[in-house]
Amino acid sequence: MTNQRPPAERGPGPFQGSYSYPQLRWWSLIFGVQILLSAIVMKSKIKILLLIDGIVNLLIGIILLLFPFGIGAVIGVPQPAMNFYPTLLGGVLFGIGIALLLELLGTSDVFHGLGLAGAIVVNFCGAGVLAVWLIFGQLDLPLRGVVILWLIALLVFGIGISELMIKPWQQD
Repeated sequence: MTNQRPPAERGPGPFQGSYSYPQLRWWSLIFGVQILLSAIVMKSKIKILLLIDGIVNLLIGIILLLFPFGIGAVIGVPQPAMNFYPTLLGGVLFGIGIALLLELLGTSDVFHGLGLAGAIVVNFCGAGVLAVWLIFGQLDLPLRGVVILWLIALLVFGIGISELMIKPWQQD
């Protein structure tokens, strides 16, 4: 299903003037159920953190990928002149989320995703940059935008601290 946006809302880039709603595929449901079952069955703290971190990265990635469709204005965050960088970052975070979930599901010595050490670095870098923007960036944001961005920064930082606290380098 494709809808035309009014001319005032059209922006440069691959999404000019139209948007479409992705269709849910049966394989995405199977993949989601497989991830949830693997997390429930596994007792490992590392596996649980990989699941949480993967889901958070996927969700933030999806939000950023939806910037051309007006999600930024809805949640009250700064609006870019072009949607290139938010969608690019959304794609990267979505990919990191998939890589974390691949690590969670990986049963082969050959097939791996992003491990916990990489996730810790990504989380601290992302939360740190966002916090610096919120503290020093002189952003003109509505209260809901400030609250949402601080919640994201604290959530991502908290996940990184949780991952660091279990000392993954000392696991078998």
